[in-house]
Amino acid sequence: MRRYFSFILALCLLISSFNLTVFAEETSDAPFSVTSPSGCGITYKGKFGNSSIDAWTAMVPDGTDQIQVHVDDLDTYYNIYSIYDPDNVLIIPPNPDEEDWPESTCGAYDATTQTFTVPLSYFTYNGTTLLTFQDFENAEDSLFIYVEVQRDNVNKDGLKKAIDLAEAATSTLYYTNDDRWNGKKYSSRGFWQEMLTALSVAKSAYEQNTDDQETIDSYTEKLTDAYSNLISKDNANPTALYEALHADWCWYYNELRLNEGTPVSKKNCTALTWDAYAQAKIDGQALLAELYDEEGNPTESNTSGRNDNVKTAAEAIDAYKLVNADLYNTAYENYLSSKAEAEALRDEIKTEMLNRNTEEMEAGQYIVRWTPVLSQRFDSTAFKKVMPEVYKNFIKQTASRRFSIA
Repeated sequence: MRRYFSFILALCLLISSFNLTVFAEETSDAPFSVTSPSGCGITYKGKFGNSSIDAWTAMVPDGTDQIQVHVDDLDTYYNIYSIYDPDNVLIIPPNPDEEDWPESTCGAYDATTQTFTVPLSYFTYNGTTLLTFQDFENAEDSLFIYVEVQRDNVNKDGLKKAIDLAEAATSTLYYTNDDRWNGKKYSSRGFWQEMLTALSVAKSAYEQNTDDQETIDSYTEKLTDAYSNLISKDNANPTALYEALHADWCWYYNELRLNEGTPVSKKNCTALTWDAYAQAKIDGQALLAELYDEEGNPTESNTSGRNDNVKTAAEAIDAYKLVNADLYNTAYENYLSSKAEAEALRDEIKTEMLNRNTEEMEAGQYIVRWTPVLSQRFDSTAFKKVMPEVYKNFIKQTASRRFSIA
């Protein structure tokens, strides 16, 4: 165990210096081999720092799942001792006290072929990973293998173009508030805020030294989509009208609520208020159909000058103007009952005033007056008899419906 800690100390000192002397590739064979399904290239890098430790580079192709490492002389290099990431952080700590350490920590070990199978899930994909084969007797006789994943060149031109386009967007060109529907899509956050988020993520990806083309393409696509969703100020902002049309108003214990209770309908609203509400929704839907085609694209008539029309149509779809039918019927029945009682009381007061021969009488804190009123009215019947021809010239025909119960 003391030997183990001594080696760790020496190794940490060497890695912390990380001053690699680089030489041209030598012709001597490497004391190990690294193979992968897609091939592997090995080059000699030189001595590690001021030590006598040989350092090699094993370049494996992109997409490699695992590698096999065969060391020629396991009497000297008898174990995969550790794996470090590019920041010199130990990502697989050694544990020489466990006999099955190579298998349980670094993958499988074949004693017959003296080969370690190491899954690349242990590696850092955006840089160089260091495999260390150690010699317990002499630390400087250990072997360092730098494993690098060879990536194809990443094209960020499309991402840069998308970033430049998004950064050029301003509040004078696009709606930045209450911009939740654009004719095709609905966004609870608003399209402007979604674009700002996509822009921030895209800029971070562009500035980072990423080597994954799929990730770059994904960020490019997301930012491009977010930008295309913005509502241009050349057009009207239809959000308020769309939300008014699609609001799910309900009666919840005779109180209006969104998405909770029994949906408002012709059956549970008074006819007068429901008819007005339903017609306002029909008119609002017609306006949207005028502003957007079947695919959700703005029509020629969809200009910023139509914002007043949109606002008026949205305000007309006012669910708070609806009257609950049950509440109304109960209130009307109470009114009729109270009206009959009030009229009976009124007749009693009139009779009492006649008996007292008075036009004014106090009733508790109220003063009741019952006074004669003289008024003049046009006698159309007499006028018709005297001047029938003239009367005909002033006749105006009107239409109405008479309600009766037989």
